[in-house]
Amino acid sequence: MRVFSETNQNYFKKKPTKNQIPISWKWFIKTYWKKIIILIFLATISTISFLLLIKNGAEKIYSLLKPESNQGSTKYIFYSFGKKTLIDFGENWKNYLLFAFFFIAISCLFYLLSLYYRRSLANQVINDLKKKSINKFFKLEEKAAKGKEKETFGVVYNWSKALGFHFVFFFDSLYILFLTLAFVSYEMKFASNKATIWAGLIYLGLMSLLLLYFDYQITQKRSELQKVVEKQKDCENELINNRQLIIKKGLLNDSLKKYTHTLQTVQKKANSEAFSISFYRSIFTHLIRLSKFFLLLIILIFIPSANDFVVFGLFSKLITPLNYLIKGIRKHSYLSSTRKSLNHFLALPERNDIQKNIIINEPITKIELKEISFSYQKNKTVFKKLDLLFEKGKLNYLQAPNGFGKTTIVNILFGLYQPIAGEIIINGKYKLGELNLKKWWNKIAYAESRNLIKFNLSTGQTQLLDLKETLKKEKEIYIFDEADNNLDKDNENIFWKKMEALSQKNLVIIMSAKEIYEPRKQ
Repeated sequence: MRVFSETNQNYFKKKPTKNQIPISWKWFIKTYWKKIIILIFLATISTISFLLLIKNGAEKIYSLLKPESNQGSTKYIFYSFGKKTLIDFGENWKNYLLFAFFFIAISCLFYLLSLYYRRSLANQVINDLKKKSINKFFKLEEKAAKGKEKETFGVVYNWSKALGFHFVFFFDSLYILFLTLAFVSYEMKFASNKATIWAGLIYLGLMSLLLLYFDYQITQKRSELQKVVEKQKDCENELINNRQLIIKKGLLNDSLKKYTHTLQTVQKKANSEAFSISFYRSIFTHLIRLSKFFLLLIILIFIPSANDFVVFGLFSKLITPLNYLIKGIRKHSYLSSTRKSLNHFLALPERNDIQKNIIINEPITKIELKEISFSYQKNKTVFKKLDLLFEKGKLNYLQAPNGFGKTTIVNILFGLYQPIAGEIIINGKYKLGELNLKKWWNKIAYAESRNLIKFNLSTGQTQLLDLKETLKKEKEIYIFDEADNNLDKDNENIFWKKMEALSQKNLVIIMSAKEIYEPRKQ
């Protein structure tokens, strides 16, 4: 039989799980294509309506600032693309304002829906990545589940949030940028002066360079902060893990001084990072506003065309999606390593016996361990040629000292470990190694000295509550591993009476280092 315990010497020679779709952009689009279509639809309506508002607003501002361009009459026209008229209100400014407010409300609604759906989709991707990781973790062979991959799983699981947001937000920002570029490119056809286009392109280029520079500076500051934060964590771990040794060697004052110095360094770096972020963002924000104002003023004075004024105004709106895109590109570099780690984890070998087809549909009456041998390491056998028989209708009690391997036997009964020799036979005809383990696990209720109950109770009270929860489950097999360790005499007597009653109709297995409770012997 194959060994899924630490004795498995062939683990590293096995090939990764096949048919595993790697986490990538292809996976994202293939998995969520329906939701991506909805995201694109909402982003399109939101972006186009917003750009149309900017276009018509710029047209109206230009006509108010340069009334001579109206040729003696004031007309209220809401334009669509280029010079196409969406609605001509003539000189009725009231209807024009009413429609403008309605259009603004619709635009805000779609913008809100777009933001909500984008975050909702990101949350779904995050949850799916976490669920995928957890499911994989429980399918791993025991060697992988206890090795370095356990640490990798923790790191990858914690990075799932950043990875999920990156997939959705980067895709959405990229799409909005290209959509805005397409809109601006179309509007440029109607500009009367090429100087406006060049001014817009130069403005966009300079702002992009500034964005890249400021983003680089902020990244450098964050990197410096991260380094000292890691030193702070190392210092804290050293204090916590070596508490007694530090006190015994009289190093308490020196250790605390070192830690205080580390905290001061972290605070300085944190303040430096906060100042850099505030400074660069403030400068960039005001620079955009001021430069845009003066350039629009120059265009308004020297270029007598509303279309040129509109085109340059639209150019300035490329900065926001470009800013998100640059941040996404920066995150992409370190998230790519997270994605590789996740794909490596998901490709690890899985147990091939969890989803087997054989299912026992008849009542479980007998479990027999025939000449079972098991070892965790070479030349270190836990037990050899062990024979055990557990039957329904009687109390199966295995009393053995600590270190005998009682918990190992439980893991073998669950199929978590497989022995290096021998067989586990159920009802005299089914081999445990050939069963569907998920269905097999559903037949078992289990309790031990440890438990997952998190209440402010004593150890004995917590164990008693865990036993009550276990006995509530309607299962065919009940396994108790040192489950009566922390019970007082009264509760222990009650426990044994319940075990006797339970064993009349079920297969009950009790393992303990203690002898059978005295009142029960009488």
